[in-house]
Amino acid sequence: MTLNLFAGQLYFDSREESESVCALPALPMAHPGAEYSEVDGFVPPEHRTGPRSSSFTRNRIPTLKRLVALRRKGKGYHLTHLGQVLNGKPLSEEALVLYGHCQLDCYIGLDFCIRTS
Repeated sequence: MTLNLFAGQLYFDSREESESVCALPALPMAHPGAEYSEVDGFVPPEHRTGPRSSSFTRNRIPTLKRLVALRRKGKGYHLTHLGQVLNGKPLSEEALVLYGHCQLDCYIGLDFCIRTS
C-alpha cells in the first residue's frame, strides 16, 4: 500500500487501503485517538495511537503534496481520495463505495468519473 502513495494512485479501493496510506505520513485518520496533530494533520510520534506505525518522525506531508502536484503536472488532485486525505479530510464511506463497486467510465486526464451502468 505504501507504493500507492509514491506511484501516483489517486483513489482507494477500500477503507483498509485508505487507512494503510494514511498511516505512512502519520495522518490523523490512522491515529483516531490522537489528542494533538499539527496544522496540516501530521501526528508527531509521541501522540500516535493507531495500530499502524509510521517511520516518519518529521512532518513529510508538504513534501508528499509537492510530489503529487509535480506528478499531476498542474492538474488538480484535491478532489481525489488522496487529495482529500492529504488535506486532512476524512473519506466518506459513500466515496469509497462509489469508486470501488460501480462500473465507471473515466475520462483520461480528468479527476472525475461518470456512472455508466
